[in-house]
Amino acid sequence: MIHFKNKFGATFLATLLCVGAGAGHAATVTYDLNGVVDSGPLLNEMYVGRFTFDDIALTGSGEEFLPVSTLNFDFLGNTFNQNQGSVAPEAAFLDGTFLGLSFNVSTFDPDFAFIAGIDNVSDAYFAYDNGAGSAGLGSLVYTVSAVPEPEIVTLLLFGVALVGYVARGRRKI
Repeated sequence: MIHFKNKFGATFLATLLCVGAGAGHAATVTYDLNGVVDSGPLLNEMYVGRFTFDDIALTGSGEEFLPVSTLNFDFLGNTFNQNQGSVAPEAAFLDGTFLGLSFNVSTFDPDFAFIAGIDNVSDAYFAYDNGAGSAGLGSLVYTVSAVPEPEIVTLLLFGVALVGYVARGRRKI
């Protein structure tokens, strides 16, 4: 067992251990998405939602597709999630750069899809087709959502508690 002559040594070691424990874990990333249909019979219809994925497997080299863990969005008065797609939703990347969401639903009228960009997220778009010749496209805007990581919140709470403990110990002296 390690004995410290003062609380500073214990505090310093505890801080290093906590920071080191969180350093190896990649972040859970959350994006908000929204857009407006800009062609076809659904002109000016809006869609809005949010999706989350863990970027731990991202290498930053070549084309990569990371599984989306949660997805919820609204379109034409309906709410959709990751389980309603024809295939599992993926976050697309090229050389570590986010290109957009890849997701389609073929069990709804109209069929629709979020198409990731080719070289840039600004190339991403929304497409729909009802199978009877009525099709259209829409714009997509992705925004990184400011959701604090659980590890960061835990470290912050631990740090506040530790400062309180050290301050309490100093008052007794």
